[in-house]
Amino acid sequence: MDMSKIGRNEWFAIGGTVLVVIGVIFAPWYTYSVGPFSASANAWDVNAGGKLAWLAMLVMIAALVIKFLPNPPELPVSADVILLGGAVVVLVMAVIDFLMHTSHPGWGLYASIVGSILAAYGAFASGARLSMPTTTGGGSTGSTGGGTDSGAGTEG
Repeated sequence: MDMSKIGRNEWFAIGGTVLVVIGVIFAPWYTYSVGPFSASANAWDVNAGGKLAWLAMLVMIAALVIKFLPNPPELPVSADVILLGGAVVVLVMAVIDFLMHTSHPGWGLYASIVGSILAAYGAFASGARLSMPTTTGGGSTGSTGGGTDSGAGTEG
């Protein structure tokens, strides 16, 4: 793989995902200290929101792997959209956890928030767009093509 072909937006997505991995898996989301004793909890140990952030982080990793495969599989949406969705889920779960427990946040919570913002920006700037299918041609106006209405409203 030629690293010089990776654009700036992809580097944002890669860096943000790495920061999310560090923040979710390795770094504490909450730390507690009482005298000489201290304890910490990472995302998995916090609550269901932390577990959802963990799963969304796995989705982000999978999307990056798919994005850089030489022959990626055919997906209904692009890898950028999948990455953007995972980053938004991590961001929402981290912000909700931060707002629910405002005391003693660890640096992993902040790393997860910053990383998910960076990854979301990188994915969006790389082309993560959902588009609705458009009609081409004459543009039917409300007809479902179900049949004809011959003789309706006329007397025999």
